[in-house]
Amino acid sequence: MIGETGTTRFKDVFTDDDTLDATLFGKDKNGQWVKLHSMTLFHDVPALGPPAPNPGGVYAPQPPILGESMPSGHSVPPRIGGCGAVFQHNLSDGDTGVMAAVKTRERRYTPREKERAAEVLRILKGRYPDAECALTHEGAWQLLCATILSAQCTDARVNMVTPRLFARYPTVAALAESSAADVEEIVKSTGFFRQKTKSLIEMSQDVVARFGGEVPCALEDLITLRGVGRKTANVLIGVAFGGEGLVVDTHVRRISNLLGWTKQEDPVKIEQELMKLHPRQEWTNLAHVLIHHGRTICIARRPKCGECPVKSLCPEGIRRLAGG
Repeated sequence: MIGETGTTRFKDVFTDDDTLDATLFGKDKNGQWVKLHSMTLFHDVPALGPPAPNPGGVYAPQPPILGESMPSGHSVPPRIGGCGAVFQHNLSDGDTGVMAAVKTRERRYTPREKERAAEVLRILKGRYPDAECALTHEGAWQLLCATILSAQCTDARVNMVTPRLFARYPTVAALAESSAADVEEIVKSTGFFRQKTKSLIEMSQDVVARFGGEVPCALEDLITLRGVGRKTANVLIGVAFGGEGLVVDTHVRRISNLLGWTKQEDPVKIEQELMKLHPRQEWTNLAHVLIHHGRTICIARRPKCGECPVKSLCPEGIRRLAGG
């Protein structure tokens, strides 16, 4: 849906330091504008490569005024006046919609903010020197299976299930040819077992068919596998492959907000901001210590702020301890 018209390319409208919040709008049967789809693109937009074709697209190079008619005669949807660019798109059912891409200001951290964040990480690494992935595994494929099973499930429960799963299906090829009913019975206690079974089997089939039986190590390849999103891919990159993967789970998201490191709620946006705040070599450790901290002290429903080793560096901790 992000395309090219003539010689003007979408990626040329935005600089390398921009963040894009893009929304596709269309009109319903009553002629009212409705939001059809949203996406976020970050500062690495040029790395996406050549834009996909945009059949029949019309590009409005200037920020549109609310209600301004586009060249085709379609008006800009309400509430998106002032956006950086608008694209018109032909939807699959033959109707027409428009993509509004709003350029948002990038979060920039001051040297002092980076110093405080580094101090928090130093203290937490000292508090949790053995912090590491809690999922028991041998090799990338087992870790990938365990991570898929860990969705909406405790690591402890997953670690109770995987020994039986891997004893029954010791290789990726074996799981790729497995019976869904049999796998469902094994993983049932982890919850959402039918969907997880489907993900496990189809992921294994993809690894065999597309990657020669070896789990790929690149994020762009990992996220093409069934049941694998950025979070799971970053677990594999940081733990199995020794790279720099920044995992944003519920603990990382919550604690990062409490510490004032981000105001975002979307995991992908949080990941991007934390990557700017912390050096690359710390990304994997950062996630590990925040997860351990969230499980032991900064517990969502009953945080132990008085016992927190970084309470003097945490705006929320300071507020709570002051009785705010």
